Amino acid sequence: CGHVEAPVSQLQRSAASHPSTRMRKCARESVCAHLKSGDAVVRAAGVLALPQVAERGDQDAVAALCARLEDRDPEVRRLALAMLPALAALGDSVAAAAVTARLKDPSPDVRWAVVEALPRVLGKGDPRGLAAVQEHLASADLGTKVRAVQMLPLVAEQGSPEALAVLLDCVHDESYLVVVHALEVLPQLAMPGDPRAVAAARALLQASATGPAAAPALGKSN
Repeated sequence: CGHVEAPVSQLQRSAASHPSTRMRKCARESVCAHLKSGDAVVRAAGVLALPQVAERGDQDAVAALCARLEDRDPEVRRLALAMLPALAALGDSVAAAAVTARLKDPSPDVRWAVVEALPRVLGKGDPRGLAAVQEHLASADLGTKVRAVQMLPLVAEQGSPEALAVLLDCVHDESYLVVVHALEVLPQLAMPGDPRAVAAARALLQASATGPAAAPALGKSN
């Protein structure tokens, strides 16, 4: 696929060596043309190149990338989600709406890209980020649930009562792995001395299976 990526790479180099507004605009327009190609490889190359030829906050570039979130190829959608935070200003309403619209994407990789992109587009603490993580916590797949637990501190502020309530549910999950990872995350979400966190850690400390994992969490929560 070198012949596909070559024109995009040349545009990136040209924009970097001639950083004038006109040159960057020409490069951006050329890359945007790649985004409309019938070849998914070409579209993917354009997605990767766009943040390098457009400035952060460029609404035309943001709109072009958001359009790729509807791409028929899941890898193009995933890449667009990964690149969007580099272009969209924090709190950009267009980007936020486009990202949250992919929460029910049929591709699990794309749905994970949504979770990772949300705090970078919306800002940490936005309830939509927590809602996205909760979607994955409801999964029957153990690996998905563990990863969702690990994502909680990335989307929620420390001390968030809503996020802490979600995490405390995980502390009582039927899976030992989910419980262990929830205990590891607990000090990152609970404020020091939070009575609910302390009570949860103490209760698990008394359980033979989870005791070793609960001890560090209790020490950090006090």
